[in-house]
Amino acid sequence: MRMSHPVSENFKKINSLLIGREKKDATYKFALIRGAIEICEKSTQHIIPDNNPEWVKFPLGLMIEQWMIYYYPIYEYEIPQQKREKNNASRTKFRKSYDPVIAHYKGKEGGYSKFVNDLITGNFSPDVEKHIFNLAKAICTKVTEMPMEYLGTSVGEKIFIHERKLPQYKEEIKINRKYLIDNFGTFSIKIEYFHAFTEVGPFVTGDKSILFGWTQMTHELLCTKRSFGDLLKIIATEPVRDRIVDDSRAFYRKLQREEGILKCVWTNEPISHYDEKALDHMIPFSVWKNNELWNILPALKKENQTKSDFIPHPDLLLRQKALIISYWTRMHNDKDCKDLFMEQIRYSLLGNEGDVGNWQDLAFASLHKKCSYLVEILGYQTWSPA
Repeated sequence: MRMSHPVSENFKKINSLLIGREKKDATYKFALIRGAIEICEKSTQHIIPDNNPEWVKFPLGLMIEQWMIYYYPIYEYEIPQQKREKNNASRTKFRKSYDPVIAHYKGKEGGYSKFVNDLITGNFSPDVEKHIFNLAKAICTKVTEMPMEYLGTSVGEKIFIHERKLPQYKEEIKINRKYLIDNFGTFSIKIEYFHAFTEVGPFVTGDKSILFGWTQMTHELLCTKRSFGDLLKIIATEPVRDRIVDDSRAFYRKLQREEGILKCVWTNEPISHYDEKALDHMIPFSVWKNNELWNILPALKKENQTKSDFIPHPDLLLRQKALIISYWTRMHNDKDCKDLFMEQIRYSLLGNEGDVGNWQDLAFASLHKKCSYLVEILGYQTWSPA
């Protein structure tokens, strides 16, 4: 995996968007760039094949999901994000679309993190599901009519295009990540900016970073009553994603009862005594905060401890491909976890290839590609057993 352009050129592309002279009326361009970088980094499995080589197409639902997560804590803390809201003098229609959702989770255990978990699992209660749907439509409208339309005009380029859809609410729908992906249309990123977002986007830090710029505009133009540090902390808020492995623990306990033995995913050695410490996140939890079934496989304690937060070497993955796939196949065939496993692996590894017959090989290729990206582009250290 090689850089498509020199690092300096990729930095220039992103920086030109951050300091562009587009009308400074709202913070939405920062949310769009931040979302685009995260999607390019983690969701290439959702790229939609297209005949135009100048653009890279994604489901618009991926961006809607990111904006749900970004703006929730900001509006929960009553932080204005558009000029006419300065110091909360008024409230925009877009901001109001968050109100019933925030009100629903306020006071509940977990709050914001519970909202994000319900979004991931599709477990919204009936009394809030329509509000989530309306929020998704409001985000779809806002992101396509404002930052996607105007970002890049200062550099004379069109960076984003879209083919949005605005579905109608029906009582029987279940709002989850798959619904967002399937029902809100698509957006495309110009190919050279896709490469810039993928290759250097995660390194955009310091006083020219997206979060810094977003906070600076909020502080200087919109909300002078809070300190810069307080605002930065709120805007950078992430949901708490605990290292929860209950589903995986239950599956492997059952598997060991049925088969009598488990093999270490990294060495093929037998695991004589199973406990939680013998579960390893292939892509470390500290890197991607991913607790999904496909990412958690049994390993000997000593290997789990020495691997720690390193990335499995791409060659190690290839050597252990058969064992990794065998565990995935067992999950797929288990009546208690099949549906959850396939929902998770479709979203995180397969994308629009989720229903094909050779899903195992495609999912493994996606895993291998992601680990190679983390190592070769982002510079994470690799690990192999001694």
